[in-house]
Amino acid sequence: LFVKSVLMLGSKRHIPYAQQAQQYQIYGCFSLTELSHGSNVRCMRTTATYDPNTQEFVINTPDFEATKWWVGNLGKTATHTILFAQLYTADGKCHGLHTFVVPIRDPVSLCPYSGVIVGDIGKKIGQNGIDSGFITFNDYRIPRVNLLNRTGDVTAQGKYSAARCQFGPRSSGEVAIIEYQLQQWRLFPYLAAVYALDAFMISFYEDYAYMEKISSTDSQYDLQAMLAQEMHILSAASKPLSTWLARDAIQECREACGGHGFHEASRFGEIRNDHDPSCTYEGDNNILLQQTSNYLLTLVFLKSTRGVAIKSPLGSVNFLDRAESILNRKFKPTTIDDCKDMKVILRTYEWLVTYLAKKSAEKVQSSLGGNKDMFSARNGSQVYHCRPLAMAFIETRVLQKFYEYINNAPDHGNVKAVLVKLFLLYGWWSLDKHLTLLLQGSYLKGGECVNLIHETILSLCSELKGEAVRLVDVIAPSNFILNSTIGNDNGQ
Repeated sequence: LFVKSVLMLGSKRHIPYAQQAQQYQIYGCFSLTELSHGSNVRCMRTTATYDPNTQEFVINTPDFEATKWWVGNLGKTATHTILFAQLYTADGKCHGLHTFVVPIRDPVSLCPYSGVIVGDIGKKIGQNGIDSGFITFNDYRIPRVNLLNRTGDVTAQGKYSAARCQFGPRSSGEVAIIEYQLQQWRLFPYLAAVYALDAFMISFYEDYAYMEKISSTDSQYDLQAMLAQEMHILSAASKPLSTWLARDAIQECREACGGHGFHEASRFGEIRNDHDPSCTYEGDNNILLQQTSNYLLTLVFLKSTRGVAIKSPLGSVNFLDRAESILNRKFKPTTIDDCKDMKVILRTYEWLVTYLAKKSAEKVQSSLGGNKDMFSARNGSQVYHCRPLAMAFIETRVLQKFYEYINNAPDHGNVKAVLVKLFLLYGWWSLDKHLTLLLQGSYLKGGECVNLIHETILSLCSELKGEAVRLVDVIAPSNFILNSTIGNDNGQ
């Protein structure tokens, strides 16, 4: 980047820098990102003010947040940098972001020059072979000719001229990242998932206590066996759902924090690595899902071949006994309000699980008819049938229990209204992953239904914006436990 920047942004007077770098007489780097600004380049705050008396630019880092950060090869090695700074002329006028060639270390001793504070940013969660560095400036002077002047220059007298137009009108101020729709869409569904899974886990613990109570008796052995089986398949499916959600949430949060999320001090790396084995220990997630789908398919086969009613002690599968009527359902929303009904989501999930159970059973039966054994038939039906069946089933159970939790919750202030929004967001966000099946099975018809569902998701994200911080505060660990430089409960 150093050599190319010199050649593309500079003029003939800068060619010697490129030649010296190519001959390894100097070592260059590229200083754009600041501690508080990365993608928003226009708002970089390092300044370069022209002094016509000495024909020099005086470079300053106005505060800690303007520290140049994440600069590759700067930590220990670079002698020069391409510096992005706001150019000011002596009259106090800002002419926008410009680039400068700035010497920062002695090429022989590698000691930094006076007025420069430079060093390594510390350990990252990866790529520690790159000495990513930081740099600040305090009244550090460079010659006027070090301005890369392909598109703009300052005369010796301090006159500024530009060969191109600058950006359009500036806004009155920067927008908080949480205001961006994309940021809300990336993060808020995971926040909603936390509350949905919490409600499910409360009910799961209660069901487990019930199973323990029944198991302690010397009777009702059939009930004990059926209850243990149902608890097992709920447990087997809820582990993949919860651990994959956590895995994806950690990564999305890491990326949403930009470069800062990649620094070890953010603790995203440690959190991600500590969580990662959860997807494989105590049962590989994909294998566990097969146990759940096998159980569901067995119930479907028993009903179709022997007329055995589909029911279970906890009632998680009972709706499958009404398969024929459920599969006749259709959803034809005309407005967003049609989608903001919790029962619509529950009915949609019942249809989805019933549809997948039917298609999975047909797929396995078809394979058996092709002279495959049961193992091979089920093994060949996992990707587009049995695996989605198990995932849709546990998502249904989670939402059923969240629905019950909301209905039984005391209505203090707007608490219940917020919980309903969390239910709707998690529900539609999860169903969004199954839209192909909903369209394939004609439960939904036409692109307008899809558009309304997507508009509903975005609408709910916007509505939850004002509650998001408080919702996080409710579940967040203390600063001492979190121990992150970017995750303090005071927002700093």
